[in-house]
Amino acid sequence: MALLAVEASLVVRKELHPALQYLLLEAAAEIHGGPEIFHKAVRFPAAEAVSLPLSARPREFYQSGVPYVYRVFPLWFAGLAERLLILLIPLLLVVFPVFRFVPAIYQYVIEHRIYSLYGQLKALEAELEQAGPGPAPHHVAEALEDLARRANHLSVPLRYSQRLFILKSHIALAKGELQKRQSAVSPEAIDTIIAARR
Repeated sequence: MALLAVEASLVVRKELHPALQYLLLEAAAEIHGGPEIFHKAVRFPAAEAVSLPLSARPREFYQSGVPYVYRVFPLWFAGLAERLLILLIPLLLVVFPVFRFVPAIYQYVIEHRIYSLYGQLKALEAELEQAGPGPAPHHVAEALEDLARRANHLSVPLRYSQRLFILKSHIALAKGELQKRQSAVSPEAIDTIIAARR
């Protein structure tokens, strides 16, 4: 429609699709962007003070031009991609720290398995030391056997296999110490112990 006016406003409804708003602004800039009688070049369309509020799409268009997604992708996909980006950015802000902490949690779980066996071994060694040079309590030998069996069945990733091997070596040393104590007890001492228990 041919109009004679000092200024003209390009007005659309709120529900007009964002992609169509960008297309309309691009077309207006291409057709009316040149110099006219009443305005210089690149004077229309512009973010001028008007009686109606300026929506987010034109404001973005005037600041940085058409968004990247609308320049690269087809019109139908650009609107979808823009919405997905709005959803994905907050989601990534939540998911990224989770993915960052997952390896640390996994490492803690694996190390906890190994170190819990170490704690039990330390308690058994302390019990052996408290028992003195004589024969060790019977439950200590059973507990060491159970500890060795659990360490042999413990499955860990390759990077933790050295720690598990060291744990198994320490259990074997404790079992060797226990066997030395048991073999060092003379048969007379055993008869004395049995007689004392009766």
